[in-house]
Amino acid sequence: MTVDAAFAQAAGSLILEFAPPAIYTPPGGVSVPTIAAIEHVTRQRIDSMNIERVVLARMPAVDVPAPVRGATIVIGADTWTVEALEGDDKTVVTVIVRRVVP
Repeated sequence: MTVDAAFAQAAGSLILEFAPPAIYTPPGGVSVPTIAAIEHVTRQRIDSMNIERVVLARMPAVDVPAPVRGATIVIGADTWTVEALEGDDKTVVTVIVRRVVP
């Protein structure tokens, strides 16, 4: 494991130490109690000069080992829809989400 990978894994685990309770529900599936941290990220795409803004949700991989598109994550009064898998280091899964506006 590279130093960068080790740091990313440790940072992801640390984020979850302070994450609030959440409910993850796959489409047509059973709700799973977990914790989730929401992070707003601005990044520059490597293939162009475009800047994109995404919202990430990080959850423990032990609770949500295989997140799927269309699942929902409820944190307090906010509901988020999973758009895509961003990363999975087998400790923390990171998904791109969008907020569901009531």
